[in-house]
Amino acid sequence: MGNLPKKSFIVLVMTLLALTGFSSGALAEETTFKDVKEYTSFYEEIMYLHGEEIIFGYEDDTFRPTDGVTRAAASAMIGRALGLDGTKRDSSFKDVPEQSFASGYIASAVEAGIINGYNDGTFRPNQLVTRGEMAIFISRAFELTTDTEAAFLDTAPSMASFEAIRKVYGNGIAKGFSDYHFYPYKTITRGEFSAFLARGVEDSFKQPVEDVKAIEVTLAEEEDGSLTLTSHLRGEVIHANPLQPVKVDTSTLSDVPSIRHAGGIFRTFDYGYYGPSALGAGEINVFLDGNSITIPVTYIPNTARNQKPINGYVKDLASHKIMTSCPMSLNGSTVQDVLDYYGTEPESEGYLDGGYGRTFGDCTYYAQGETDVTKEILTIDYKNEDTSITPFSFRSIVGIPDREGVSDVDDRWLQYYRIGEMELYASYLKQDTPLLYLRLKSH
Repeated sequence: MGNLPKKSFIVLVMTLLALTGFSSGALAEETTFKDVKEYTSFYEEIMYLHGEEIIFGYEDDTFRPTDGVTRAAASAMIGRALGLDGTKRDSSFKDVPEQSFASGYIASAVEAGIINGYNDGTFRPNQLVTRGEMAIFISRAFELTTDTEAAFLDTAPSMASFEAIRKVYGNGIAKGFSDYHFYPYKTITRGEFSAFLARGVEDSFKQPVEDVKAIEVTLAEEEDGSLTLTSHLRGEVIHANPLQPVKVDTSTLSDVPSIRHAGGIFRTFDYGYYGPSALGAGEINVFLDGNSITIPVTYIPNTARNQKPINGYVKDLASHKIMTSCPMSLNGSTVQDVLDYYGTEPESEGYLDGGYGRTFGDCTYYAQGETDVTKEILTIDYKNEDTSITPFSFRSIVGIPDREGVSDVDDRWLQYYRIGEMELYASYLKQDTPLLYLRLKSH
């Protein structure tokens, strides 16, 4: 071609690029990391941040998305995302020299109150960042606020990252894991950190979140010293999803109660007592001056399968004297308790094989005797309307029954489970027809 002037050469290259269907942008897109493919987790977020020159790879053209993130790298990535001054300079930390690649960003992040050093005068730039620390950094960097009261199963108000985790959850930046844990002490990877940072920078990357409010329970002491636990949900059984904590208001009490729930001790918090949660069924137990009171509480996963009344926690509920989807339990409930809860006349009532029953919606409560409302509820029936539940599917969800076969009483197909102090029956017209009702009773 001979020796073309520099300007002519550039024009020629651009013309060739146009003719071959490439642009400078397309070429930049092709310049990617060897270890980040379209199927790599958080691919879109990583490439977005790389295109915005917020994150960079290594000299060998890798990004190493599964490696941990150091405090220095986190400072640099957040600093670039916020446009902080990254000019290398002296630091107040004895372990961050001026020549460090992140010295300027570390100084700027500290000045902005995003990241702090340690009491011994160090910053520990090579220390790996945890998921809880990530939540703190991101929430401070983007000045996040939220109204959510969601609490993961492994978080508590005593944790430094508790409110920050709520903020990144409530803003669609971090959803946690499918087991309702956040794993705040788990080291975060470069890929994960990129995803959270991208969601902070660009709203289109944010994840949908559920508005979660805590279960509010009021604890009061009557004149005779007896205790009452009243949920704003009104029922004797508290049904919650796993991200809903329990808040107990004890402001009217003259003394400090002892409160336990699901094997955990309630901790004092701004609004009274804060309870840990655990999947399945449990109880809130309160003790004060020799008196006690109990209210059952359930945490059923919010998956499509478990939103159905018939789910894998039926036996767990039954062991705590709770019938699935019925707000009153066999935990000492009386006829009067049921009437007070529903506040209306029964849709139907009369003697059936379970005793004298009163039906409210899908739930029928049985006691011995028609007129004495102080009698305890001994049996609860739940009427099923999910036609997909057959004897086979019920076994696959709930487990193998102790006995199964045709009933001697009404020729219906029955599945029987003996669960602690309780008996659970599943009733069908025939062996291959949908479930008619569940029955829970004391044996």
